[in-house]
Amino acid sequence: MIDHVDVDDERSAGDDLHPPPVRASGFTPTGAPGGVPDEGDGGCAGHEPTGDQGRGLDRGQGGRTTAVLELGLELLLGLQRADLDYSRKGLHAAGVYARGRRGFAVGRPTSHTVRMPRQRGHRQGPSGRTRRGALAFVLAAAALAGASAPAHAQPGLETIVQDDGSLLDRSPDQVRAAMARLRALGVDTVRLTANWSLLTRGPDARPRPAFDATDPGAYDQDAWRGLDNAVAAARQAGLNAMVDIGFWAPLWATTQSQAGRARTNVDPRAFRDFAVAVVRRYSGSWAVPAPPSGPAPAPPPPSADQQLLDALFGTPAAQPVAQPPPPPGPLPRVQRFTLWNEPNQPGLLLPQWVRAPGGPFPQSATIYRRMVSAAYPAIKAVRPDTTILVGATASTGSYRARGPVPPLRFLRALACVDAHFQPLRSRDCRHFSPIPGDGWSHHPYAPVTRPDLRSPAGEPDNGLVADLPKLSATLNRLVAMGRLAPALRGIYSTEFGYETTATPGRAPLSQSQQAQWITWAEYVSQRVPAVKSFAQFLLRDQPPGSVVVSNTVRPFGQYYTGLERGDGQPKLAERSFIAGLFAERSTRGRVMLWSRLRLGSGPHVIRFERRLGRGPWRPVSTVAPSLMGPPDVQLTLDGQSSVQRFATLPARTSFRLDYRDASGNWVAQLPVPVISALPGSPVPRPAGERAPRPSQRGRSKTR
Repeated sequence: MIDHVDVDDERSAGDDLHPPPVRASGFTPTGAPGGVPDEGDGGCAGHEPTGDQGRGLDRGQGGRTTAVLELGLELLLGLQRADLDYSRKGLHAAGVYARGRRGFAVGRPTSHTVRMPRQRGHRQGPSGRTRRGALAFVLAAAALAGASAPAHAQPGLETIVQDDGSLLDRSPDQVRAAMARLRALGVDTVRLTANWSLLTRGPDARPRPAFDATDPGAYDQDAWRGLDNAVAAARQAGLNAMVDIGFWAPLWATTQSQAGRARTNVDPRAFRDFAVAVVRRYSGSWAVPAPPSGPAPAPPPPSADQQLLDALFGTPAAQPVAQPPPPPGPLPRVQRFTLWNEPNQPGLLLPQWVRAPGGPFPQSATIYRRMVSAAYPAIKAVRPDTTILVGATASTGSYRARGPVPPLRFLRALACVDAHFQPLRSRDCRHFSPIPGDGWSHHPYAPVTRPDLRSPAGEPDNGLVADLPKLSATLNRLVAMGRLAPALRGIYSTEFGYETTATPGRAPLSQSQQAQWITWAEYVSQRVPAVKSFAQFLLRDQPPGSVVVSNTVRPFGQYYTGLERGDGQPKLAERSFIAGLFAERSTRGRVMLWSRLRLGSGPHVIRFERRLGRGPWRPVSTVAPSLMGPPDVQLTLDGQSSVQRFATLPARTSFRLDYRDASGNWVAQLPVPVISALPGSPVPRPAGERAPRPSQRGRSKTR
């Protein structure tokens, strides 16, 4: 956790600016209130910088070219020996060249200025080879003047957003507007819930109704209209849809005694039948049958779960949302499905624990194993082309055998191994067969901690976003042991977010913190090769409902992780979501800049700007992680990609990202402070630079 990152600290860039890990509340970098450094004269989004900043812009691109020209001319004039260090590391350090007393200074003359002294003694003129090289250097710099360089970017992680309140429980016009907004924010996929207890027949009955539960046509079609229309609206907006075949169960498919959020000992065969019906419905070839002729039958009364969700999402019971029939023809095809949601949480599956001879055991893993083992082969038998995710685990759990099961312990119990990865010989594991699946879904929430903070030693089985390497290692080991299907090495983050309003026992983040930490968390996620996606939970905040739905920290079901407030007003995170920046202190007076764009496919031009203290914003030259090639001020890259660059880091510095909009104007994004890695965490280094030996770590300036 982090309390304060001071971008105006007077210490040099090599000093330790890492704050002690304390509660997140109160995080306010020096500058503007709310954690965003004061933008000063830095300009506003959507407007071309003016005044000093505009003059800085003129000096930025042209200044780099002029500086490089100056360096080449100095070589041509014999004012510097041919062994002048403009090697790849020298060029990397060279944000802007300036002439110094004792040679060439790189960037501003700070404690991290890299100086290349003149050779003492007799000065010799440069050789012909040096002259030709310098001339080529000058000509190349002249050719690059005013141009943006292609960036060595990589595709961004798939972006998944879930917001059932906005996408399933609203009018068709509202759903279409929400889908269009998500598309404009660069989202790839929407995650929708096929709520079993809302879609099946007789959900509150004890005896099972007599119908073919594998046939999508055997269900009450009116109950499916919200999900049908959401899938169709996603397709119309150019978004992919993925469907959770999930909570809760009908009463008749559990051992629960009364209706409402039935989830105790879910019948795996009943779940299998419902899963088959869902994937058949969204196969791309199934059409809703025409209603029978004659008067329409009266709709059944709303189930207990329907009433609960209506209260949660703010739908008046007397005025339910009118859902028209879906468009004629086959329903759109859905490729990806998830089996259940957070089975390691007691609100979604019971029991979580049972007493066993060796101590408490995660019974929820046993129940879920039966559900997956029944549903997966049945789905593949009717639609082999589908992608089936399993897991969907919550990030934390209890270490007292009460409440939720920690995700890594749940995973080991699912695979029938103990804490030492030795196979279990219990009755439920006696006839174990490998867990099937096409990917592991996980929700790596880290509610009030900075994204790079791993779980403490006393909670080794949690799965925060910083614990993703540990989750990946566990999956790899279980696959190697033959306990999991090979495809379960892939990790899909399908739910994640940071809250900006306090819930009981949890301090909120400021809007600026939320904006910065979302980008930071995606950087942490993308560094894990097994991670395939990044998630944002909620487009719009979910305010408290009208009834108590939980005995947890959010009794009225409230969530404040949205990119917008409950009234639709955008938060700061909505700006950074489409073009976010994360800055972390590197080695040798450098900073690593990582940006994630969601501007739409196709070439886009970006640049990074730097501000010293409260001075004007000025474009800064950056280099690729390889340190090869000259520094660049402007970069051209695909609008759905991510890019990593390095730049010099004077003291008291903050950074921001700008991009050119469709009109050619620069749009300035939120300023961000420079973060220092936690002790013991890896420091971002350029490719090829060796980490210090263990004996040297104590002397490293960058921690």
